[in-house]
Amino acid sequence: EALRRLNIMSNSDIITKKLIEKFGEDLIAGVFFEHEGDFKINVRTTKKGQKSRDVISFVNKELPDLNVEVIPNSPRNFRSIENIIKNQADVISKKVPGFQALGYNPSTDKIVINVYEPTIKNTNDFYSKYGLQKVSGMDTEIVFLQKPISPAMLTGGAKLSTVPNGVLGCTSGFSAFSGDGVQRGIITAYHCTVNETRKNYYLTDINGVTHAL
Repeated sequence: EALRRLNIMSNSDIITKKLIEKFGEDLIAGVFFEHEGDFKINVRTTKKGQKSRDVISFVNKELPDLNVEVIPNSPRNFRSIENIIKNQADVISKKVPGFQALGYNPSTDKIVINVYEPTIKNTNDFYSKYGLQKVSGMDTEIVFLQKPISPAMLTGGAKLSTVPNGVLGCTSGFSAFSGDGVQRGIITAYHCTVNETRKNYYLTDINGVTHAL
């Protein structure tokens, strides 16, 4: 069951691409996974009726092993949501000193505001101080962070090579931290180890410093 779920999740980009190629960007609001009960993939669409049934028929034909549910009649497609996030992040950062990031939760169809505000303990206090119950007409949910987000020295997608400044051997995941917050290394794909036969890589961080891993 775990392998089935991982296989579905690993194909999420393919699923989204196929849907957009078939139905266009205007139809798709988001693709996300439902972890409760039977694991399934949900497709939020901007249309209802026959269009939603067409999505189900297409996915069942193209990806028959998936458990798919279509949630119809979303007021915005995913490109509109991306634009809201892009345009409003700077606006909110000037209004909220503890603002860290803006995102979208497709399962709730809400804009997510990530904040580091030690003096504010709950959503009601946040809304009382800053408002922001809606962003560009979309409902919001607030996520309080225990510490501010800091830039990572080792960034996702950086080149890994078997010799310093060598050719691409694989790509890095993101920085990994221990419980005390000290940076220890990176999280990356298991296949980079070539079944644990490859032990050493070199990675160049955002300051141009090469690290032996």
